[in-house]
Amino acid sequence: WKIEADGGGSGLGFTLPKQPLVQGVALDPTGAPLASAPLLFSPAQPQDSSYAAIVRSKPDPSRPIFWPTRPQSGLTSDFGDFELPVDPGQMNVVVQMAPESGFPWAVIPNLLIDTADVTPVMDLGELSVRYPALAQGLISNDTGPVSYAVVRAWIQPKQGDSVGPLVQIGATSTDEAGVFVLPLPPSITLPAEDATPAEP
Repeated sequence: WKIEADGGGSGLGFTLPKQPLVQGVALDPTGAPLASAPLLFSPAQPQDSSYAAIVRSKPDPSRPIFWPTRPQSGLTSDFGDFELPVDPGQMNVVVQMAPESGFPWAVIPNLLIDTADVTPVMDLGELSVRYPALAQGLISNDTGPVSYAVVRAWIQPKQGDSVGPLVQIGATSTDEAGVFVLPLPPSITLPAEDATPAEP
């Protein structure tokens, strides 16, 4: 925008990008479709960087410009499939199984979703929920067990020789006695040709 000292000026016109459609199917560990499974597309956390580095950074004209990505949620159909319009950008894709189901989340971290001009429909194929690795314990403080505390699990996958941003892979809460049982995915695979599993 350009604003003159006398109050005049001119504005910039812009066109919002079209949202690509992301589709796939969610399956349980036996290969059966997961009906009405909660889905979440959340913007991936940015890489660690100092404030000074961010302030001094300059746009790279060779890279495509993405608008800020917004989270998107939905449910699978009765047949386990889904199709959602999603903002382009880096996304964490999660099938958020409830902890009481005994199943962990299925997570695709740091997935690059192109604009609709490049990829009108992005097919993720099968998102398989696996048998869990269980994390359990007791949350307490100086006065005793902590009831109904929220417990979240995160990993920080490696990206080549560097460490990538944090990715949430599960959540639950303690019971009245402060005890929690959190189903976790046994491994997370990065969406890349040289993908390597990251143990939680």
